Amino acid sequence: MQPTDELGIISAKLFDEYTTAWDGFIASADAAELTALFTGPNDTSLPFVSLPPPQLLWLLSTLDMRQIKARFMLLPSASATQARFSVALYATGQDDTPASAYYLADATWQPAQPPLEDGEVPLALANAWLDNWAATSLVEPAMFATSTTPARGYNFTVRDFIDPLLASKTGGSGQGLRVYFGLHHYYAATEAEQVPAFKQAFGLVLRLDGADLRAAPAYDMAQLVPPGK
Repeated sequence: MQPTDELGIISAKLFDEYTTAWDGFIASADAAELTALFTGPNDTSLPFVSLPPPQLLWLLSTLDMRQIKARFMLLPSASATQARFSVALYATGQDDTPASAYYLADATWQPAQPPLEDGEVPLALANAWLDNWAATSLVEPAMFATSTTPARGYNFTVRDFIDPLLASKTGGSGQGLRVYFGLHHYYAATEAEQVPAFKQAFGLVLRLDGADLRAAPAYDMAQLVPPGK
């Protein structure tokens, strides 16, 4: 079943269905199954999902919102051009209950892109995360792990969505939002005298549609969300 209308909005019932499907999938998926989820036909892949301009405007016009939440979803098979992994975005109010509709980001296969060229660039940290994801040939379940359980998504502050619009020369007029996929590389804390553990973590990078990947403002300071949140 696909979005309930042409607005890109899904019902609360479908939101629960698709997020629950993701929870079940990531709890038991192996690396081959995860890699296949992000690999399309004819040398295509899924580097980002996008929210068209009208949906972004409606989302950011929500009254009394405190956070914007991104939740991972596993969609039913639809067509050869539609990926099964996607992200739903919605706003929550002061009591952490939904304050907006659930907006289903567009997830379509894109031609596979090589990593960005090496070099000193603005926003090098975010670009490094994009490089890491582009260079990944095997998607591991551990990339979606929190300290105890698989991740369900990310929570953003409202400012994370407003700042790219403020930085845009057009003020974001007519621009949608792209939620790029990134991969954090880091060394986690370990017990004394143990070798630090190398970790990889799946992340989200916010950029306006059509923005220069190497120079546009990027925001990835969200809070990872485990199941039950």
